[in-house]
This record gives sequence, C-alpha cells and structure tokens, in this order.
Amino acid sequence: MKNALNGWSFASAVPILNSPWWRDPVCLLIILAACPFLLDSYRVSSLASYFPYAMAASALALVWGYCGILALGQAAFFGLGAYAAAKGIESYPVAPGLVAGIFIGCAAAGALAWILARVSFGVRAGAFLISVMTFCTAVAFEQLALKFTSVTGGQNGIPLDRVLPKDPLLSYYIGFVVFAMLLLGMAVITRSNLGRVIASVRDDSMRIRFFGTNAELVQRRVFVLGAIVTAFAGVLDALYSQIAAPDRIGFAFSTFIVLWCAIGGRNSLAAAAFGALLVNMVSNELSGIFLDYWQILLALIFIIVVMFLPDGLYWPIRVLGSRLNAPRPLQLEPAVASSSHPEGPAFVGEKLIQRFGSFTALDVDRVSFDFGHVTALIGPNGAGKSTLIAFLSGALSDAHGKAILVGKEMLGIPIWKVARLGVKRKFQNPRVFESLSVADNLFIGARDPKLRMRDWLVRDQCLPIPEDVMSLARQHGLLARLNDDAGSLAHGQKQFLEVCMVLGSQSQVVLLDEPTAGMESADRAAIGQVLVYLARSGAAVLIVEHDFDFVRSIADRILVLDQGALIADGTVSEVSEDRKVRDLYLGEGG
Repeated sequence: MKNALNGWSFASAVPILNSPWWRDPVCLLIILAACPFLLDSYRVSSLASYFPYAMAASALALVWGYCGILALGQAAFFGLGAYAAAKGIESYPVAPGLVAGIFIGCAAAGALAWILARVSFGVRAGAFLISVMTFCTAVAFEQLALKFTSVTGGQNGIPLDRVLPKDPLLSYYIGFVVFAMLLLGMAVITRSNLGRVIASVRDDSMRIRFFGTNAELVQRRVFVLGAIVTAFAGVLDALYSQIAAPDRIGFAFSTFIVLWCAIGGRNSLAAAAFGALLVNMVSNELSGIFLDYWQILLALIFIIVVMFLPDGLYWPIRVLGSRLNAPRPLQLEPAVASSSHPEGPAFVGEKLIQRFGSFTALDVDRVSFDFGHVTALIGPNGAGKSTLIAFLSGALSDAHGKAILVGKEMLGIPIWKVARLGVKRKFQNPRVFESLSVADNLFIGARDPKLRMRDWLVRDQCLPIPEDVMSLARQHGLLARLNDDAGSLAHGQKQFLEVCMVLGSQSQVVLLDEPTAGMESADRAAIGQVLVYLARSGAAVLIVEHDFDFVRSIADRILVLDQGALIADGTVSEVSEDRKVRDLYLGEGG
C-alpha cells in the first residue's frame, strides 16, 4: 500500500489539476465558493456585489501585469457596459434588453479600445501615450455623463429594477459562476502559447519583433480584450447595484481599479481579483468602525503593500498553490534539420546609404552574401558593422538604395515582416525575455511567429530543437535550468541562451553581432561548429566578429567595412593578403 501511494498527490488524482495554469484561479475560487458558509447574509450580499470589481481588476491585470500596458481609464469601459445595460433594460423587456445591453456595451468598449490602441501603439512612446489617452477618456466620459442628463440621468444616474434573485445565496452564486468563467477563460489565454507571446511583449516589445511577432497587434488585441471584459463587468455591476451612475465611469473609479490590481498583485489574474474583493470588504468593515479615518487607513495599507509586498497580498495563496503541483517543464526533442533553404544570394544591396543626421554611417555601392556560407563582417569600431546588421534586420526604416533580402525588396518593411522572411538576429548585448523561463525563451525563438486560433487556447509542452543547438544548450547548463527565469542567468548564459534562441529557429538568414564576445576559446569553438553546420545545411550566416583567428576558422567569405564603406570582399586568404585590410585591420602597414 505504501508503494502504491508513493508519488501520489491531490493534483494527480484530478487530471485538470495537472495543468499549471489552474493553480492561482482555482485556489481563489475554492475560497470564494466556501464564503457563503462562513459569512452572514449581509456580508455574502456585499461580497457578491464586488464580483464586478474583481472582474475589472483581473482584466487590468491581463492588460497591465501580463502585457505591460498601464491603462489609467478602465472605468470608461466599465461605465459603457453599465450604461448600456441600464438603457437596454429601460427600453426593452428585461431579457432582450439585457442581451442588447451586453452586446452594445461590450462592442462599444471594444471599438473604443481598438481606436485608442491603434492611435497609441503605432508610435515609439505608445505605452505612455495609452496611459494618457485612457486617463483623458475616463475624465471626458464622466463629464459627458453629468452633462447629458436626458440620456444618462446626470448625477442621479439611471436606476434599474431588480433583475437578480432576492435570495442572497442564489444571487451570490450567479455572480460567482460568471466571475469564475471569465477568470478561467482569461487564465487559459495567459497560460497558452499566446500567453507566452504576451509576456515576451511585456518584457521587451522591440526584441520580440525580431522573432517575427507583430507586437503592436498583440498589444491591441490584449487591450481590446481587457476592455470587453471590463465592460461586461460594468453590466454585472449595474445589475447588482441597480443603477448606472457617473461615479463608475470617471478617473476616480479607474484609480480604484489600479489600486485593487496593485494591492492584490498585478502579475496574476486571481491576485488582482483577490485585491479587489479584499479591499472592498475591508473598506466596508473599516467604514463602519472608523467613520472619518477609514480611507486614511486604506491608503496606509496600500503604501505598505507597495513598499514591502511588491507581489501583492495574494502571494501566500500563490505559494500554497505552487506546492500542490509544480508546473510541467517544456520538453525538448530533436528537430529535423530544415532542407528548404534556396541557393544563390541571400542578400544583394546596391547604393545603400544610411545617415543619422549629418553623419553617414553606411555608404556601400554593392554588398551581398550567399546561402550555404558563413560570411564574416569585420572592421574597426565605428566602421558600420552593427549599422549594416540593423539594416538587414529591418531596424532602420530610413535607409536609401536597393536591397533584396531572400528574394524580396526589404526597404520600408517593418522588423517583424523582415523576420518572417526567415531572418533572425542576435544582438551584441544579450537580449532575452527575463521574466520568462529558459524553456519559454527557447520556445519564443523557435515558434512559428504567426498566431493561430489554437495559440489562444493551447500551450505546447514539446519543442523541437536542432540537435546541435540542444547540445550547445546542454553543454552550458541551460537544459538543467529550463524552469528558471532567464533573468536569473549569468551574463554568459544569457549570451548562450540568445544564441540558442536564434539558431533554434532554423531561419534562412542568421545575423549575429559579436555572439562570442567575452567567451573562452572552447565556447567560441562550440558556437563556431554550430554556425558552420547551419551554413552547410543551406542557411546564410552573417557574423560580426573582432577575433580574426575565430573568423579564419569558420568563415567562407569576409566583408571588410571602414567608415561605412566596403573596402574588401573575398575569401579568407584573399582578404588576409589585401593591403588595405592589413594596413587598417591587421596592423601590418608598411
């Protein structure tokens, strides 16, 4: 019997609990399901009326905590849902009026969010701009609600007849079920393949573009989804409070949503919801005891949480949930080497000019490199090497000339579209997604960048990786740390992780900017072997490197830049004998 029970856990007895995404929300839902048996009817009714706030806080956690978008005007969407429900029920019988209110409120909130996101995320300061625009929207909507009394009821709002059952227990569980469905639905998304992408956008919205992800589109979709959920929460709030009032659509209420999310913990949907429920229950109790000072006490609680509990008040429950069942690590398996690489030139550029103000960083008459070869790009500091790499990856949109990359004209194409041509880039300083695990970083590097419907619901647990890349990861301890956050790695391991992310994508063109900087000779040799293997498999490898001995060992061809101009192009032996190169780079002038 003892042997039979060895390794048994509560999670293993219930199959759904083997999925890691369940832990935070299910722990909270178990607590909430038991509350009616622990509280009196008044507190049960109060807690039920706070479910809409929990939904709004969870939606903000999705937008802010998971995607890094601090929206300061979520009350605008909340109020749209509340007023739409009130007008629908006021104008039609309850059932069709409520359905119409839900549809109109959510559609209006989604459309407004799409417009705000479209305007904001297309510019460099998009994250700041969306905060300002949502703030202004909430302020404007509150003023409109107060002015247009014939539509909104002004200061008095729009009262509703009771729609929910009078029985506190039944009313509570209606809100509980709706809240649970929304919470679990959002949890599925955050734990899906899309959830990995959302988190990577939060960590480094520019880096993810170089893996072929349209970061602006991801941000827009998450923001719109958060707005729709918030509007639905507003509908439910109107049903519980029996009124749609202007104080639910302004900046003050938006601030409360942010506070609830921060106090509970913005990095978890359940934590944010817990914060909303806890703060409102505590406020309800404090207001009855400290009539004049309860808001000051609440402010002190917020300050303490921000200073000493950055993960929020929900962390003890999260720790408990994590002990019930550890997340399953991503399983790596050998991938079949790609055989779809074309032959001939991978890139041909003519009359390429890149200026930064009055400074000309690149001025090349003609430059090219081929599939199936390792091409080294060398030259002194400031020669234009990194500029050329940035240009080839699509990071420079104002260059002039003609540039054919993988058979396509690339000038004017955004970074993510260049990456989808089969071009991946390794940066000079390692840029990994630090809050994601090592395994998820490898997944981001190797995944198909196109998001499909299954990516909203499914979290792949098996990742094909080329055997040589897997060997490189194993050799440098990355496979032993698959579940560790990438931010906890040493600098050298981050360097290897980014190399593995780029090489694991099996791209047609691989751009590497000093990938072996700071490495020992054995480590450089290991990376060199992988690069040679990739080239022999048909990929085009372009590497910026200062170590000429390393270049000799792997390169089929060398390009030499000086002051933005190409001064030499040939085999290793040809470039080694070139007088200009000797004078400039090898220091053998005479």
